Amino acid sequence: MSAIGFGGKPLAVVELALKKEFLVIISPHILNEVRKNLIHKIGIKGSAIDRFVENISEVAVFFTPTGSVAILHDSEDNKVIETALMGFANVLVTGDKAIAQLKSVGDLKVETTSTFLARFSKK
Repeated sequence: MSAIGFGGKPLAVVELALKKEFLVIISPHILNEVRKNLIHKIGIKGSAIDRFVENISEVAVFFTPTGSVAILHDSEDNKVIETALMGFANVLVTGDKAIAQLKSVGDLKVETTSTFLARFSKK
């Protein structure tokens, strides 16, 4: 959501994803949340959102969370974590403060965009 709404480091992560520099693991739920938040929180509408969702969908692997993860109080955040776990992700990149505070869930690292980009650029 931040990538389209504000650019900066979140956009840099999305651009790397679109270049297939790493595998994107996502769920229909996450894309629906992004779409809803872009409309209601940022005020973006129409074709810009559709293009963004289409572009991400083309490079992503989809998983559908079942609701079996209950780490945080927010069930929506839990679905994001579950999606990453289902896809055996190494890193969950997030701007969500509640998720970011976890730092890790088992072998899954949780990083902010800044931390991810700094580590990614060292590779």
